Amino acid sequence: MIAASVRADSWASVLEPAEMWTVYDFHYNPDGGAAGKWEITAAWAEKEFKLSRRPSREAFYKWLKAMKELAPAHRREVRETADEIAAESAKSLTVNDAEIIAFAKSRALDAATVAKNPEEAERFMRMAEMFIRAGQKEAELTIKREELELKTRAQSVKEDELKLAREKFEAAERRENAAKGALADNKLTDADKIAKMKEIFG
Repeated sequence: MIAASVRADSWASVLEPAEMWTVYDFHYNPDGGAAGKWEITAAWAEKEFKLSRRPSREAFYKWLKAMKELAPAHRREVRETADEIAAESAKSLTVNDAEIIAFAKSRALDAATVAKNPEEAERFMRMAEMFIRAGQKEAELTIKREELELKTRAQSVKEDELKLAREKFEAAERRENAAKGALADNKLTDADKIAKMKEIFG
């Protein structure tokens, strides 16, 4: 990853290239960032990356100037990397909504902070929001489907329990009727009736 070369005694020397670009993006990000105010960025970087010291105004702008010179190359690298990831994901058919959202947000941030292209940034943010809304809708539908499945399953269990109870009742009623019939049959001896009871009630 491209990043400015800094002296060993520079406040930014402890930062990795990706961390430098994070500070750079924060500085120019109008949405929740420093909006170009160096003192806000310096205080944030000190806290975020646990710097041993906060950069002075002069040191900060010297570093910022070097980063600005590298911004076009960095922007190309970000786009190429994002496009490669998107192409590989599409090729392998493993791309998911979360990856698309992350890709769109990355491109939006790049357009807003590095390329200074608000129209492109807005286009990518709309894309991200569209997939977020679609994901929320799908999640709601999934919950509704699961609720319906649970209700259907519960209803099925209830019907099975009622069917079993009805079958048990009907079987008991048949045994009772058979027993009454056997006891009322005058053609049967007492021994026959006892044998019949054993046969009926098993």
